[in-house]
Amino acid sequence: MDGYWSITSLFKGISDKSSSLSGLIQMDYYWKDLSCSLYGKTSSKSFSADLIHRYEPAKYGLTARWSCGNWLVEAGAESPFTKHRQWKQSVTLDAYNYTNYVTGRIYQQTGFLKVIYTHNFGKKTARDDNNTNRHINSAILKAY
Repeated sequence: MDGYWSITSLFKGISDKSSSLSGLIQMDYYWKDLSCSLYGKTSSKSFSADLIHRYEPAKYGLTARWSCGNWLVEAGAESPFTKHRQWKQSVTLDAYNYTNYVTGRIYQQTGFLKVIYTHNFGKKTARDDNNTNRHINSAILKAY
């Protein structure tokens, strides 16, 4: 779990203020060669020194992964039940007002399936063996 609360305020001729409360939660489950992940992130607002207010919509998703030997299969989805997610950017000043909505198919309902096979090309590599020299032979770092 993660969360934050931010307050941004500008002064010196320009009076503008923004506050935002946002959070993220992720749950992972592991059982033998299978792992599953479920996550969610609330919408968030931000305000930067270039006077742009930004809004990012909430998102959620899930991923399942199975691995055995050289095989890995992974499937997942992000925001599978949400349509028309939009990011908003706006600037409001005394003499100027601008609002922009950003959306696209890639930011909507997405899903994926990966199937991966790792081939070792006949070389037997020991991944657990570590022959690092741990003796200190330096005048700066001398162990007594």
